[in-house]
Amino acid sequence: MSSKRIHPRPDQIAELTRGHVLPLEAISALYMQIIAECLNQEWLALLHTYSGQLPSDEVEISSLMCSRLNNLDDPLWRTLVASVVRDHAVPSYDGSHLKKSPDLSIHLTRRHASFRLELECKVIDHPKRKTIDLYAKQGLARFLKGEYAWATREAFMLAYVWDGSVIADRLTPFLKRHQQSGSDPYHTDQPPTAVNDRTNLALSTHARNFAYPQQDPSSPGPIAIWHLWLAGKAARAS
Repeated sequence: MSSKRIHPRPDQIAELTRGHVLPLEAISALYMQIIAECLNQEWLALLHTYSGQLPSDEVEISSLMCSRLNNLDDPLWRTLVASVVRDHAVPSYDGSHLKKSPDLSIHLTRRHASFRLELECKVIDHPKRKTIDLYAKQGLARFLKGEYAWATREAFMLAYVWDGSVIADRLTPFLKRHQQSGSDPYHTDQPPTAVNDRTNLALSTHARNFAYPQQDPSSPGPIAIWHLWLAGKAARAS
């Protein structure tokens, strides 16, 4: 269901951000990598548990991931993460939308509950028209125009990959092509750069094209997007 559109309401944002300076301090790269490793680990566990039966729909998969993560008893994860929720309603940067809903939101133990680490999830399956274009237009772009993660300096794009795509072959050329076009809708400062060899994890940075309504300086600065692509198996439920 789409969010109800209203006129900008800076009072909503003023109350939400009272006592906070935006954007919030960045989460350390080490913590982000630990979170990514845990996400990958639990994805592999789901593939093993539901071999050949894992749904291909992103909503159903994200629901399974949420439940799995909230039952994760890894001590390092528990040190960093208080809870994970699905479709947690958040306002847009100016209060003009009050019920934006990133697919997954991670409440970090050392961060105020109002400002969660947000994850947007997309299926990548080009034969079924789940394309990199949709990943960018209906996922990545939401972080750049102040719908999601507008108070923070980082977020996750999580892909469930059914067609064998990898970041280096699909996402990186896509963003570089737009970056070099002269009118880049994704405002890419740094194209995706691989983070390690263990997971299909890459980091890109993007300028954001909005301004905080009641703060000086008003610029949110760039956002770091951590792209984690989780490879699925060919055999699955449709």
